[in-house]
Amino acid sequence: MPKRWISASGPKLRAQSVPRSARIVVVTVTAKGRVHCHSSTKYCTDISRMEMLDVSAATKRQT
Repeated sequence: MPKRWISASGPKLRAQSVPRSARIVVVTVTAKGRVHCHSSTKYCTDISRMEMLDVSAATKRQT
């Protein structure tokens, strides 16, 4: 994954650029590979890893 806009640190992924509708703050990957976003909306609560990458990719295309 492009480290320009997502930096991986241990079990957590921090999205540096996110859609205004999502407003993701911190994304945590659980031991089972599930992804939980701590955000101001319920846009991406407990989504899969691939869905998270898709959201981020869409954001990169928008900007």
